Amino acid sequence: MKLRIKQLVSLKEANQNFSRVARKVDEEGYVLLLRNNKPAYLVFAYDEDDIVADDSSLLEALHHLIERKRAAKLKKKMKGGAENG
Repeated sequence: MKLRIKQLVSLKEANQNFSRVARKVDEEGYVLLLRNNKPAYLVFAYDEDDIVADDSSLLEALHHLIERKRAAKLKKKMKGGAENG
């Protein structure tokens, strides 16, 4: 999983300004919350289409979800670029 600096948020910042975290999740697809500069929680936007079958492992489901969010974001950027270009 590749993360950008924009996707990293401290627990302190999340606690003080959760609406900012929610906006980042909307923009980036997911955000990694850090406790003492170490990964603690991964926050995703809820989407019923993201629910996977019981036979999938949690790690497989997480990778699948990340790839779907990444592809959707890329598609959105491409669509916006085509309209603006």
